[in-house]
Amino acid sequence: MMFSPRVLKTGLSALLGLLLTGGVLTPCWAQSEGVTVSPLENNRPLATVPLPDLIDEAIAITSRRHLSADKHTPWQISHGVLALRENYYILTKDGQKIKALDWIASNPTFDDKPWWLTTKHGGKGHPFTEPYHFEGHPNQFLALFTLARLPRDFQFKAGDKTITIDDIINNAKMEANDKEELTWTLWFLAFYIDTDSEWINQNGEAWSIERLIKKQMRDPVTKSACGGMHGLFAIAMARNAHLQARRALTGTWLEAHIHLQRHIETAKRMQNSDGSFSSNYFKGPGHSDDVSKRLSTTGHTLEMMMGALPQGQLTEDYVQKAARRIATDLIESRKEALEPGGMYHALNAIVVYRERMWPERAKPRIQEAAKPIRSNSQIR
Repeated sequence: MMFSPRVLKTGLSALLGLLLTGGVLTPCWAQSEGVTVSPLENNRPLATVPLPDLIDEAIAITSRRHLSADKHTPWQISHGVLALRENYYILTKDGQKIKALDWIASNPTFDDKPWWLTTKHGGKGHPFTEPYHFEGHPNQFLALFTLARLPRDFQFKAGDKTITIDDIINNAKMEANDKEELTWTLWFLAFYIDTDSEWINQNGEAWSIERLIKKQMRDPVTKSACGGMHGLFAIAMARNAHLQARRALTGTWLEAHIHLQRHIETAKRMQNSDGSFSSNYFKGPGHSDDVSKRLSTTGHTLEMMMGALPQGQLTEDYVQKAARRIATDLIESRKEALEPGGMYHALNAIVVYRERMWPERAKPRIQEAAKPIRSNSQIR
């Protein structure tokens, strides 16, 4: 994920998900729940298992990795919500399972700091304090929660007050600015407000979804954390919403569409023979033998594609190979501790793939990605 400029860049192989314990930063990864047995692996080689069955098994196994409310950070837990939505459970201090979204809405704290704050414009998630603790950038939590399809009147307790998603939307619009990373703001707002929305922020500046897209496209992906995949996903979500509203892809919107296509083709060219995408994202070819890094890079890349690709391209060989690589890695590493952020992005990639490919196996939770462009379509 991405963090504010004051956070030192670290390699994807570095220890992520840090907890402040006794004044010492120690890693806290996603442990497996005991010995998780895969019947698929016992019966036959995973390479021979039909892709839908393989993905089902990978999702089931990874869903049994439960983070702990008293050990894992808000940043880590919010990633679990991204992948598993309303079906994501965490462990309480006494080992009981609780629905994560219910707990998140109940005024939780971490490191004696609240998850949620009230503001003069509404409310927001707690801003950055330490790497991988709270929001790396504005509106990251709500962006990660979008696939849960929470209603705009959904409530979060913030101290002795209550804020809604509507309150957070208003605050996000008022605090939009050119100085901060707004990837997550675009991702979040694209799900909840109209794509032709315009507003005046708290500084009297004119903002819009279109301006957020322009800002995002100006940021070089090679200088962005996680290869710029979150920014591309956010652009895809805005573009999809624009098409669903039956609006034409002209001007900035057409540029955004072409921007996505160009980066998909680049990632496709650098895909490895085992199905993984480049461990260097858009900087050049690369392969990693480290499963956490491979899951993170391939997961982030396929996740972006799941937001950007039209339905007709989901059966292409390069997409299926990437989905199989992720599912296989999640199953084969089921007894290993994994870095939560990358793991959950990889899980989300195949969750969305299953939702779009086999809706009878899972209720769809994502906006339908861009449909194939017809000759009389909305691109002009």
